[in-house]
Amino acid sequence: TLTAAGAQGAAKVDAAELYKVKCLVCHQADGNSQMMPNMSFADGVWKNGSSIKEVSATITNGVTGTAMVAFKEQLTAAEIAALARFVRKFDKKLK
Repeated sequence: TLTAAGAQGAAKVDAAELYKVKCLVCHQADGNSQMMPNMSFADGVWKNGSSIKEVSATITNGVTGTAMVAFKEQLTAAEIAALARFVRKFDKKLK
């Protein structure tokens, strides 16, 4: 459960700005990167899972053998959760 301070901190995360700084270079502005396989958020293919929990785990731990690095040392849990929610919006099939 989130404490009041934790909920307040999560609300302050600017996921769009974080995406621009940390993700855009590889995943592109529209989330439809074709640079390498499995880099598009918009194509509906989520090799490592599309739930917020699964996407958060991918951001946190990275994906071995790919360009996806772990961000657990660079981002807070609130930032990772906000990014997970943000990138799922590129896939119009997800709710």
